[in-house]
Amino acid sequence: MVQQSNDQLLLATKLAIPRVRSSLVARPRLLHTLEACMEHPLTLLAAPAGFGKTVLLSTWARQQRSVGWVSLDSSDNDPVQFWTYSITALDTLHPGIGNTPLSFLQAEQPASIETVLAALMNALGTLQQDT
Repeated sequence: MVQQSNDQLLLATKLAIPRVRSSLVARPRLLHTLEACMEHPLTLLAAPAGFGKTVLLSTWARQQRSVGWVSLDSSDNDPVQFWTYSITALDTLHPGIGNTPLSFLQAEQPASIETVLAALMNALGTLQQDT
């Protein structure tokens, strides 16, 4: 479990890259395609259930230096939970980046999602300035 402020517990397993069995067939062409996508600010991987999206992304993510991971399930339809996990995943890559947005989400009277996302975008913007 990952402890957040206000005694909110997050499941650490949702933030961990899933393990991939070594007996799976390697997909070097797809891994190369994903690697080429790193030149773009956003990549969307879409396929029906059971087509190997998680296996492909898990394999690729384990080869990278830094990856934020969130395993989604039906409970993540709640925007507060979704953004709490997503921001926490980003915070594992850049410690402190999620402090302000998470404080808005975890307040006794949570801020609007728009306010949370504005705080997140501002924090992410400082990363570009620092690099």
